[in-house]
Amino acid sequence: MKRSWMTIALAASLTLGACSAPESASQARSDKELAALAPLQTSAQGVITGLDIQNDTTLVVSLDINQWLSIEADEDAALEAQALAKWKGVWAKNHPAQHALLHVDFVDYHATPVYAEKAKV
Repeated sequence: MKRSWMTIALAASLTLGACSAPESASQARSDKELAALAPLQTSAQGVITGLDIQNDTTLVVSLDINQWLSIEADEDAALEAQALAKWKGVWAKNHPAQHALLHVDFVDYHATPVYAEKAKV
């Protein structure tokens, strides 16, 4: 009886271990980039509700649209410029000697585009 329980326990631990696949290099790089971009979200507390990287070259900035509409035009322009500049710097640091057309998309909670910008690196 002991042996069958040990066999079941071993099989269960092997099964659980197989379920947790190692993180891909691309995912690890995206996580590192998002961590470097986190201060952008902190600096715009309440306005930026999330950040995501798509297709390796697009930074999606999720907004609380009510907060976004309540800030002054020069503040949102500064935030847009800051997001693009920060994304260019973070991307270039994590993709040395590479070039790309980077995108920054600001979206509301329905993923409706609010603002978009692009720049070459």
